[in-house]
Amino acid sequence: MKSNKTLLALSIAALTLSSNAFAADSQVHDADPRNTAWRGGIATDHNGEIKLVAGGGFNNLYGNGEYQTQTIMIGEYFTQSENIRFRLANFDERFGGVYLDTNLTDASNLYTAG
Repeated sequence: MKSNKTLLALSIAALTLSSNAFAADSQVHDADPRNTAWRGGIATDHNGEIKLVAGGGFNNLYGNGEYQTQTIMIGEYFTQSENIRFRLANFDERFGGVYLDTNLTDASNLYTAG
């Protein structure tokens, strides 16, 4: 029960503080998750597994410019384990932000045929 209260308190704090997460494209570096520029690359994870990364996003995708929004999507494909990770972040100055982080492991088994 104590861990549930701690998790709830951390979630509320994250939502409260996330409204300050907006940044102009000129204020962020290439690896910053708030960077909405479309990009791709090859990297390694902490275990040395090669991963292919692609992603980007949009500023003020909805709301007709009445308030600031940022939507960022990043996909990662791990070559040795054939796992996939998809992250979606949406920052909205009205309520903070929403973050989704999905990992597909056994279900991915990506193969191609030609």
